[in-house]
Amino acid sequence: MTARDSPRVRIGISSCLLGEKVRFDGGHKKDEFLTSHFGRYVEWVPVCPEFEIGLGVPRESLRLVADGQNVRLVAPRSGLDHTERMNNWTKERTKHLIDQGLCGYVLKRSSPSCGLERVKVYSGSGLLNREGRGLFASGLVDRFPNLPMEEEGRLNNARFRENFVSQVFCYKRWMDLQGEGLTRARIMQFHERHKFLLMAHEQAGMRRLGNLIGQAARSISAKQLGVEYFDAFCNAPHTVAAESHQCAPASRRLFQRATGSGRSGRTFRSRRPLPQGSSATYRAGHPDSALCTQAQRRIPAGPDLSGSAPRRAEPIEPTLTPIKRLERMTHRIVLIVGCLATLSAIGLEIAVQDKRQLRVVPEVDLARYAGQWYEIARFPNRFQKRCAGEVTAQYTLQPNGKISVLNRCRLENGGQIQAEGVARVVGKGQPNSILKVRFAPAFLSFIPQVWGDYQIIALSPDYTYALVGDPAREYLWILSRSPQMDDATYNRFVEEARMEGFDVSRFRKTRQSGS
Repeated sequence: MTARDSPRVRIGISSCLLGEKVRFDGGHKKDEFLTSHFGRYVEWVPVCPEFEIGLGVPRESLRLVADGQNVRLVAPRSGLDHTERMNNWTKERTKHLIDQGLCGYVLKRSSPSCGLERVKVYSGSGLLNREGRGLFASGLVDRFPNLPMEEEGRLNNARFRENFVSQVFCYKRWMDLQGEGLTRARIMQFHERHKFLLMAHEQAGMRRLGNLIGQAARSISAKQLGVEYFDAFCNAPHTVAAESHQCAPASRRLFQRATGSGRSGRTFRSRRPLPQGSSATYRAGHPDSALCTQAQRRIPAGPDLSGSAPRRAEPIEPTLTPIKRLERMTHRIVLIVGCLATLSAIGLEIAVQDKRQLRVVPEVDLARYAGQWYEIARFPNRFQKRCAGEVTAQYTLQPNGKISVLNRCRLENGGQIQAEGVARVVGKGQPNSILKVRFAPAFLSFIPQVWGDYQIIALSPDYTYALVGDPAREYLWILSRSPQMDDATYNRFVEEARMEGFDVSRFRKTRQSGS
């Protein structure tokens, strides 16, 4: 079986992200998500450019140095120039990677060899800008212009992570289609399968691709049609952020959170060279740039206290005719349906992850479980990052069997924030200790992605202590009916979590009043 025939998705990666000690200082940058989670479902193809061109470990650090319109790879202390050596090796290495059947690539951010964007570029007088691209990354982009690529730092963001996974699966399906042999019928099936993905971003792009299939099919071969179609598919401008007036705000935000499309404005991130000396390139690609621009337009102009001329008022949008209103409303409905269909498709792709089930409490008296709980310790997570202490959860059993949730915590400045949600038992023959919890608005409750896992792993007989987590081993909490917990009980719950496969070194104790 060749690399291209491998049943697992093959993804290139910077070796140090897998824990290999190949960095200049003899260390590594092992990424927990990539190694412990995503790595279970893909086959990594590790590459370390600096090590593979013959530089030792440890070695002198490298940096990008501007040389007129060019950028060179230089060791600052010794002054050695490794540019030609790296460029020649990159050409040969990328030729070899063609045979590996890659469907994506994860690069080490900020690296002078692997950094995809915003790499520091120096001049003789010091730091010049942060708009460079690593030499190996540049060669990789040139060789594989349509290959999904991402930096490991951005994969810490859930929406960018899901967007990258979606891109990888699209690319994998196209590679499989090529392996079966391209025909016009198969290209049309691929287009039909991804119609809602395209429609959710931009209907005009979907129509252009449809027209390409219809018109080109009469004059060119299926092979040439495939080349033109997939290139257009990867580079069609799917501008959810730029075309935001065509999608309801709530649906637009939901779609962008799920796919990260607000950053690049493309199905696959643009691989065009980054011009030197232009900070506008980075600002234009920032995930919030388009949304910030829209927000600024919506902010009414306040009184000018500086004494300068008053601001000009925004022009009022002309009144639309009934036909125009109907057309716009129809357009929005189609876009919303497309957004939701895409979310479901992404959910199905990510659902292929074979999570090892947790051993949960067989039966819970939910009426006794209700009431106030104090958080004793937790795994750090993004939705509690502002909480400084005094974290509590109030559960109230409702007549319909659902549980209302009220979470509170204290901020560093002494203020308090809270979040309201609802939990429900999964059911279908499963223990009632397996629940789903939602904090999104009720009108989105039909979308599976807004429900998170809440599974009661351990519970003391008197319902005074509990251990709660999720089967992906990403989230974990130790709860108590009182703000304090004795060391023996705490250690017992930590050991229980360890036996269930959790990395208990991630536990962080929560500051509570009196503790």
